[in-house]
Amino acid sequence: MVGGRHAAPPMKVVTFAEFNKTNPPIFMGTESLDEVDNWVDTVETSFEMLDVPEEKKVIFGIYLLREYAKDWWKGKKILKFAGATMISWEEFRQEFEIEFRLRHLIEEAQDKFRDLV
Repeated sequence: MVGGRHAAPPMKVVTFAEFNKTNPPIFMGTESLDEVDNWVDTVETSFEMLDVPEEKKVIFGIYLLREYAKDWWKGKKILKFAGATMISWEEFRQEFEIEFRLRHLIEEAQDKFRDLV
């Protein structure tokens, strides 16, 4: 008790090692639309399961990026988030979905259009 009140329990620090034990998938940037959606869902499930704090979500998530996806993020961080002290998961996810999800949807629409012509 502190001053007649119960002290709040100390916040649990979630480490990357704990996050990594959930076996989150690596993302290369060449995956199918279903795999893009699955990556986001799986990573967010791990965040929820461990109660990962907002300030660690992007750090943990970008560690899972490889090859094209990692290069994309390096460029995006420089061009869009230069000088940002923290990038929220929502901001990251929005940019991620524009690059990897929207691209698939545009390609599908172009293919359908070509089939009509």
